[in-house]
Amino acid sequence: MPNPVKFEPLTGPGVPAGKPGPPAQQPPFAQQPPPVQPTFTPQPKPPDFRMTDTTRYLSAAIYSNKWLRNHVFESVINEKHKAIVASYGVDLATVAGHCMLARRKEIVRDGWIFALTLLLFSAVAFDLLIPAALIVLVVWAVVLFDSYTTKFSILGAGFNKKTFDPTRAQTGLSHGDQSKLVDIAAAQKGNVVVYGGFSPFVGSGLDIGGWSFTMKVNKGKEENGKRLTPMPVQPEEAHQALTHAILDLGLDGVNVEDRLYVDGQEIRDDQMFMPHPLGRPTATVDAAIVRSFIAHSTSAARHYKCIQAIGWKAELILSIFVRFTKTKNNLFAEASYFLLPPLQESFHGVDGLRPTPTLKELWELLVQSAIKTPFMFPYSALNTLRNILGPYIRWRAEVEARRAIEENPAFNYGAITTVREIATSGVYRRYFQKLDKEMNLKIIERQILDCIIEFLDGKNIDTSDLKERKESILNYGVIVSGGTVQAQSLAVGNQAVAKVNKIATAIGFSPLNLQKNPGQSQTKG
Repeated sequence: MPNPVKFEPLTGPGVPAGKPGPPAQQPPFAQQPPPVQPTFTPQPKPPDFRMTDTTRYLSAAIYSNKWLRNHVFESVINEKHKAIVASYGVDLATVAGHCMLARRKEIVRDGWIFALTLLLFSAVAFDLLIPAALIVLVVWAVVLFDSYTTKFSILGAGFNKKTFDPTRAQTGLSHGDQSKLVDIAAAQKGNVVVYGGFSPFVGSGLDIGGWSFTMKVNKGKEENGKRLTPMPVQPEEAHQALTHAILDLGLDGVNVEDRLYVDGQEIRDDQMFMPHPLGRPTATVDAAIVRSFIAHSTSAARHYKCIQAIGWKAELILSIFVRFTKTKNNLFAEASYFLLPPLQESFHGVDGLRPTPTLKELWELLVQSAIKTPFMFPYSALNTLRNILGPYIRWRAEVEARRAIEENPAFNYGAITTVREIATSGVYRRYFQKLDKEMNLKIIERQILDCIIEFLDGKNIDTSDLKERKESILNYGVIVSGGTVQAQSLAVGNQAVAKVNKIATAIGFSPLNLQKNPGQSQTKG
């Protein structure tokens, strides 16, 4: 058995002040000096997702979906070592804040019920039947009050389209909890995505296709019967031209960003992305460093131009990832398409709640609380015991995590999925969502191809072959992988189906009925 890699112990969740990480050897992709970059047009400010429907729906679900709440605590709030990446269309800090509020509410409820349970045992032990019956009624009242306030006072009154206020998520939180929310918000806006699975595009949803091709850049175009001498081509210039071209479209909700996608198993010894092996990966680096990887991408870290079309109050997000790479005489261009469909239908249930119940709703709540009360005695006792042991459980988990990092040189610091992605559905909720996706995809796709042709043509490079390929892509949807998006379901690859079904089953929803297109190697985008 190989000797484990040892590091100096840390005294806190992050790197101690004034205590640098151990000296590390930089891997090849961090050694290359950044080349001189052309002047880039400032990119638009990232959108504010605090008031989107996806933020509201997920924040509301936190109060009734304990599995989702625990997932946010484990993978976001209490995560000290693995990367936190953007949940597109969602303000993750707001969702996390409501997780803290919902857990605090649950702790108070379970504490009261546990104390009443102890009194109930005492009353039964001394044959005090009337006091015991009164205690049971009080527990029923606690359960009823908790259910009423959650459904009507919190969700019905505070999470409808008119009253939702994301700042309420910080109401009454401690300074430490608010600091965690600030860190989460900063990670959301980072330009480095550290991935831990097969796809680098974590949180982007389902792979719906893409294309790639190479172009000879040493063949000049013909003009007036003469073949011109081609000018030098740099991928940085192509990316700059693409940014201008996409912004010139003037489409609402379209955002363009430069991002680095880094393998979570390859960053341990690179202090650019991992300041300390027992800390968390860096979420943001200088923009010049990001652009330096345009010409110096490796198998471990690559630059992509991320183009996102965000619509339907962030419930539908189309992401297009574009990369240009130049070899000696060839320019390689690739584009990958991903789609985040709307949330599961059950997340929209909060839209049907009101701040005050009808008589029928009140009666149903009384009956449901009465049925629920007997089960709350053992449930609250277990929850209270878990809350009491919470600090020890978290300490043990932290010890095990650090031990795993020390003993495993290939520890994976990358993120696998996001909160938004695990809550996604496989269907469009509205027919026009399908049309809007098609419109944005085709407009942006044509603009990308036109931009490449215009850019190379301006360099006196022959683009006749590329123009033919453009028509093939636009008219026939020739893609490398993926499938089509249908009005009622997404036809995607087996891996995507398995991933979405697994997530849906874990949350408690029925597996998606995703039908694959058998034997279809080329589909319409």
